[in-house]
Amino acid sequence: MVLNHYQGKPVDSVEEVSIEEVKEQYRGYDPRIKRVIDMIKQPISRWPLLVTGPLDSWSNREKNVVLMGDACHSMVNHMAQGAATSMEDGAFLAKCLGAVVDGKLSIANAVTVYEKARMPKASYKQQLSFLNGWLWNLPDGPAADARDRSMRGELEGQIRMRSANLYGDPITVLECYGYDVEAHATDAIAAWLNGGRPVRDATTTVERLEAEKVANWFLPEGHKFQIRPRI
Repeated sequence: MVLNHYQGKPVDSVEEVSIEEVKEQYRGYDPRIKRVIDMIKQPISRWPLLVTGPLDSWSNREKNVVLMGDACHSMVNHMAQGAATSMEDGAFLAKCLGAVVDGKLSIANAVTVYEKARMPKASYKQQLSFLNGWLWNLPDGPAADARDRSMRGELEGQIRMRSANLYGDPITVLECYGYDVEAHATDAIAAWLNGGRPVRDATTTVERLEAEKVANWFLPEGHKFQIRPRI
């Protein structure tokens, strides 16, 4: 059984803790949780969820060895994005290496595109995950009351523009769970081939990625917004 809670002091290695400490940590919780804790007979270990980075680089100087996943951006688990972010790395890098196979990029350029685009996204998810855990573990008092008030509308069926419940907050859901890694990779590669500038429509100035995010995600083939860059 795993119990997850915010620890005020830094923990960087596995520690043995007493059942008394665990019971005190969960004092005042739902009686069902307390009954489960009362059944614990085994020794209890506290193991930390550690955050890696942000690093200055995910690759070596020659750009022929590259990191992905927890090796370069481990995070806490409060958005369920650790494994998902690692898979995003793999999908993005695969797109970049596909451009190498097609003769559009060198391996070094492919790795550079991968790093430049994925590092900010991974850092965002690290921060989001930590903040969500911190919010859920606020102690009873004014801060927790304010958090709960911001979520109450969802229980009443209201559609809110913002919520402290990051699993339902519209902004966070779109940015975190609605992220299209393959569209991002395609856009990043196109921008690199365009001299580092976003690919945008010559007349309307609409960028490729914005067209995908706003319109093309629901439009059928043949009706999508077409980007016609300047020749």
